[in-house]
Amino acid sequence: IPKETFEFDISFYLLFGLVAFSIFIKVFFSIHFKGLIQSNIFFSVANRLPRENSMVWNRLFFLLDLVFFISIPLALYIAIDYLEKVNSTNSDSVILSLIAIGGLLVFRIFRIITTGIIGFLSNQTSTFNLLKYNQFIFPRTLGILIVPLLVLIIYTPKEFGLWAFYFMLVLVGFAILLRLIRTLQVFLYKGFSIFYIILYLCALEIFPILLVYKLVVSE
Repeated sequence: IPKETFEFDISFYLLFGLVAFSIFIKVFFSIHFKGLIQSNIFFSVANRLPRENSMVWNRLFFLLDLVFFISIPLALYIAIDYLEKVNSTNSDSVILSLIAIGGLLVFRIFRIITTGIIGFLSNQTSTFNLLKYNQFIFPRTLGILIVPLLVLIIYTPKEFGLWAFYFMLVLVGFAILLRLIRTLQVFLYKGFSIFYIILYLCALEIFPILLVYKLVVSE
């Protein structure tokens, strides 16, 4: 049986680092990560967590953000090569992944700045801090949950890896849906009217997505 040669490209080293980070988080932040998973489902848990040992949570959030900003662009890099949907070279995939990292960073900074400004101008700083915390829960959780799926996509037979890839897409869509529901929960919990909720969703949730879509399609 002929043996196929395997070259260790950048995806191998990034994935190895993600697995190492995931193991580290599981070992040293096991209890806190369990609480984070519960906060994705239960709003009451998410409201309680920020008041508990903020130093430990900040360290965990930093690690989870690091995993997220690596795992999502890596998933894009793997998707381009794996599904062969785009007729591109390896360098093109790397460039698109770097653009994805930059886009995620810009979107995160945009979210922090806009929620801070709106909270200050409306004298609702605590409300928008709570909103920001709840919105960041889902990407932080998503980043580490797709790490084992990336391993399955790369190192299992293509048929099985394809199912893992589709499951990853479902997981991403589910996280976006839960994030939208949590946004509504925060506003309703703080007593905002439906008008202001719709105004916020149109201005800071739907419009940026449409803008990015327009830029991508125009390219």
